[in-house]
Amino acid sequence: MKRLLLVLGVCAVSLSMLAGEGWAAVLESPRDGATLSGLGFISGWKCDAGEITVRLDRGDPIPLAAEQPRADTRPICGTTDNGFITQLNWALLGDGKHTAVVYEDGVEFARATFEVMTTGEEFLTGVTAHCSVPDFPAPGENVLLEWEESTQHFELTRVSSSRVDGQRIFTGEAAIIDADTLTLGEERIRFIGIDAPERHQLCLDADGMCYRCGQIATEVLKERIGGDSMVSCYLEPDRDSYGRALGVCFGLDGTDLNGWLVANGHAVAYTYYSSRYVPQEGIATAAQRGIWDGQFVVPSQWRRGERLEACQTAQSRGVGERNGSLVDPLSEDGAPVKKSSRGETGGANGKSAGIYPPADGGQHPRSTVAVLFTPLMLRPGLTVVLESTGPKTVD
Repeated sequence: MKRLLLVLGVCAVSLSMLAGEGWAAVLESPRDGATLSGLGFISGWKCDAGEITVRLDRGDPIPLAAEQPRADTRPICGTTDNGFITQLNWALLGDGKHTAVVYEDGVEFARATFEVMTTGEEFLTGVTAHCSVPDFPAPGENVLLEWEESTQHFELTRVSSSRVDGQRIFTGEAAIIDADTLTLGEERIRFIGIDAPERHQLCLDADGMCYRCGQIATEVLKERIGGDSMVSCYLEPDRDSYGRALGVCFGLDGTDLNGWLVANGHAVAYTYYSSRYVPQEGIATAAQRGIWDGQFVVPSQWRRGERLEACQTAQSRGVGERNGSLVDPLSEDGAPVKKSSRGETGGANGKSAGIYPPADGGQHPRSTVAVLFTPLMLRPGLTVVLESTGPKTVD
């Protein structure tokens, strides 16, 4: 025991001497073996240091700002003004391995060998980009990174859990399939609560011109998301009959893309899955935005073979243009399929009620929405239209 105490005492004296004589020092950045890019620092600390310089790849000595506040060094140095630092652009060194040697009054006390990776330019300008990293900083969490020109780095801009109230959250670069479907990685996602015109669907505008409303809706969504195509999607536990995930997707600015499409007339509220976007449809209808500024077949009925007669003639001719979107023959039109006996928005009980506006000047297809609910799902006092015979109130 006495020998152990003697050894500990000697060690304590040795550490005290190291601190007192200014020998204790650490080069924190760059660390040995690191890979660096963008703007960075050479930094560390040394007790009671004199003039601190660094040489990169045997170049000329570069002075470092010394005597910087470092409260964490007090237990070792007995003082706090022991930090040293300088900033530099790693890209100026070029790609490959490099060595930094740090000196005090011309005497080396630390060194590190590191690798530099560059974008091919000393200072990259005029670009933007985003990316996501799953399961970081902990399993079940995702981070969103954004390119920052001033630091020449991707900076962390958002941390989110991958699950909220049973929902999964996916963040990343989206591949747009059509106006209500996209893919994130391996996940194919269908926007819940909305139904956009199909890719080959034709609509009539206010001037009676047929145009590719589905194609326009898809392009509008791409433009709204932006060139980097970054979105975050909150996915429901259930999937649709095609195995697609159902979710609400948001742009980087927090915009609910599902609701934005409906409010701007590029999709209708799809109450078979959710009534969440019925108010947005009311906004689009009142303002005659998008497809509400003309005549169209509700997408669910278009998939069942319902067509606008005027556009059937137009697509056989392959003529017509609107907003630069050429109307040409549909390559995947096919024969009408048998209508479902289960009512859907715009086509109650399979009847031919999917065209807006109706030929008789009646209400738009949302008037048949009640057939989507069971009696237990309807709220007391809710005014609905079960058929085309007029409104009824559920008690």
